[in-house]
Amino acid sequence: MVNPNDQMQKIELVVFWNKSPFQNINAGDIYQYYSSQQYRKQIEEENNNADQENNGKGRMMGKNNQTSYIMNPPPKVTLQECLRFSEQPEQLAEDNAWYCKVCKDHVQAYKSMQIYKASDILIFTLKRFKASHGFFKQKLETFVEFPVRGLDLTEFIINQNKPHENFQIEEEQKKLIYDLYAVSNHFGGMGGGHYTAYAKNHFNGQWYNFDDSQVSELEEDQVVSKSAYVLFYKRRSEQEQTQTLNTQELN
Repeated sequence: MVNPNDQMQKIELVVFWNKSPFQNINAGDIYQYYSSQQYRKQIEEENNNADQENNGKGRMMGKNNQTSYIMNPPPKVTLQECLRFSEQPEQLAEDNAWYCKVCKDHVQAYKSMQIYKASDILIFTLKRFKASHGFFKQKLETFVEFPVRGLDLTEFIINQNKPHENFQIEEEQKKLIYDLYAVSNHFGGMGGGHYTAYAKNHFNGQWYNFDDSQVSELEEDQVVSKSAYVLFYKRRSEQEQTQTLNTQELN
């Protein structure tokens, strides 16, 4: 007689795939993860090299003799620097060559973006996403510092110093001061994320944070953050500019 306890029990696991297991994997998130790991490793190697070269002076001793390293601050640019960069000529060559109607052929050329006339409402979309190595995509986490008040576009208008037949246009172009009134923020990465909005009440000047169904008050110094994605500006009226000048004179 065979004892059932002496027999090896077999357990089989059967898995049925209804779809590819790789369907929900975002290649951009994988690349972003490994890029951050490589960046962290690079920082650690640089700190170790600096520590060896400076005989230990590259390290900082904290409480309980714990060692901490000084890391480079995250990259930061201003909105004005982004505008100046967008005005730089871009070379069109090879696969992106320009077609010349006179030559009847694709030739190398340069193109540039310039602002001829500014509108009353400005909407800036910050380039937060890019393709890397031809396949992977990653989110750009660069902190773009933008003014909440007093954005001056005078230097970016190409016809600012040119006379016009229409005197009204010339007068309008002299007043190119803008104030921020809303921001669209994006949190997360390429595979998923969350959007919120900051908006200013025109009547009482209070900023509000709109997060799905939640609405809360927001301090003005909290509006500028690295999560900003779309910026909304409104041009100051002549009356508002006069009031601002009077306030500055009183102060």
